[in-house]
Amino acid sequence: FSSRVLLSYVLENCIQANLQTTMFAINRNIVGGELTQTQVQALASVALSIVMTLLKLTEIKAFLDTVPSIRQALDTTGWDADEDESQAFDIGKKHFERAVWYVRAGGGIMALAL
Repeated sequence: FSSRVLLSYVLENCIQANLQTTMFAINRNIVGGELTQTQVQALASVALSIVMTLLKLTEIKAFLDTVPSIRQALDTTGWDADEDESQAFDIGKKHFERAVWYVRAGGGIMALAL
């Protein structure tokens, strides 16, 4: 999920919304402020991009809402295994925490990009 947030949500949605907004503003300035059919379509596309970004932010929030219960389950899981398996479990927990950090950072970047 963390790689999807960074690659798709941030790099695709945020950059697309910012490019669309910039192109709309440049086009609006070129035509002297009047609203043309092309600009109406561009404005609708910008609005749709913003709505999709908001939907993806709600998906990030849903993921982050499940993190405390996952952490609790990981902390209360008894690990009666040999040392190598215990180390692998600890490494998996570290990877999970890193992924949570990436998702939080990506969500923050998306919120700022709006």
